[in-house]
Amino acid sequence: MDKKISAIILSAGFSSRMGRFKPLLPLGNETILERVIRVFRKAGVGDVRVVVGHRMGDLIPMIERANASVVMNPDYPTGMFSSVQAGLKSIPRKSEAFFVHPVDIPMIYPSTISEMIDRYNAHEGMIIYPCYRGNRGHPPLVPGKFSKAITRANISGKLNDVLASFKRDSIDLEVEDPNILLGINHPDDYTAMVSGLTHGNILTHEQT
Repeated sequence: MDKKISAIILSAGFSSRMGRFKPLLPLGNETILERVIRVFRKAGVGDVRVVVGHRMGDLIPMIERANASVVMNPDYPTGMFSSVQAGLKSIPRKSEAFFVHPVDIPMIYPSTISEMIDRYNAHEGMIIYPCYRGNRGHPPLVPGKFSKAITRANISGKLNDVLASFKRDSIDLEVEDPNILLGINHPDDYTAMVSGLTHGNILTHEQT
């Protein structure tokens, strides 16, 4: 496992647009959150951290069973960026870079994560963005040198806005993984994802 890389999984929100709590929704034989943790583990990321807030009591036992770290964000009602900052403040100093991944994008391939780490190792200090057919998706892999800029930014901001100021320090990595763009925001998104899994229209990490 690559212990110099951390993964911050954002799982603190209300899931208000979805109407159901997204981290606990089932996908196959596991929940969405379990699947995301497993993807990073399978890709060799040794330090996986899950930021919790809303319904944290339902998530903490699951996170601990998966041997991931729990990060509590008391400011989660202010929005997702507060969870980014909470997660970032928790990572160990030995981490050279970190992924930031929303829990509601669960189908990304472990091979995509591995490719991004390989590219980072070849271009240390650069932000790596996964792209599918020219479209950026999740998660970015961010060098630790940008931590201060992120943690000092306004809590009501967005990670993309902070990282946009470092355009010269970024690389787009084209990957064969459409799932970097496949999120769950509304009930129809979840229904389509479950249907895609059932009918084999969405590749899983077991198939890669």
